[in-house]
Amino acid sequence: MADLLSMQLSACKDRDFKEINNGDVHIQVTRLKGAIQNEGSGFKFRLLPSRNFTATHRLSTENLWYHMDSCFYTEKDGVKTYVAMVQPIANGVKDNFEYLLQFDPAVTATRDSVRLVYYDKYITRQHYTFNIQL
Repeated sequence: MADLLSMQLSACKDRDFKEINNGDVHIQVTRLKGAIQNEGSGFKFRLLPSRNFTATHRLSTENLWYHMDSCFYTEKDGVKTYVAMVQPIANGVKDNFEYLLQFDPAVTATRDSVRLVYYDKYITRQHYTFNIQL
């Protein structure tokens, strides 16, 4: 049991974790390190609307599951590069949305950090920016 816990804790050391909570939504981003250097940058993204928000607003869950590909991009010098792959994760928790994001290796290969932008088209209609070290 102790070995399992130490493996989980050591795995967390290799990830960069960022979060934003504005009262309406809680957003978490974790950078996933790949085993192959040229595979691009991967991220785990969690979107948690607040209970107060979901009590007063109707969520478009179909859009949150199937139309998120245009909501994520990196930005450098005003140039947007949209995500290459968005994979929704079915976690079984109501009003809790998780995604795996994968960006093209050419986008992040020459960078020390990335500016990941999430445009929340379906809940708050706001932009959220995460500066993540690679």
